[in-house]
Amino acid sequence: MSEHSDRPTVASEADQAPDVDPAGDPVADFVARAREACSGHPELLEQLDHLDRLDEVELPRRPEVLDAAHRTLREVLAGAGRPDPRS
Repeated sequence: MSEHSDRPTVASEADQAPDVDPAGDPVADFVARAREACSGHPELLEQLDHLDRLDEVELPRRPEVLDAAHRTLREVLAGAGRPDPRS
């Protein structure tokens, strides 16, 4: 058997992990990138605000907040391929 194999090597999970600043807050970074991506959609920015304050919401109400965010995201994505009626 030769020293080299013709089989492709499989990258380890560590090799596939995204670059994360160990000193930074990955959640804050994710939220900042989400806000940037949603800049043209005020309804999504509003939902991000609600999600950003989720820790202030009483535990029994959290599913309601998450459902509202999910519903808004579905509505926006469903309309993403349609022409903007405001233009």
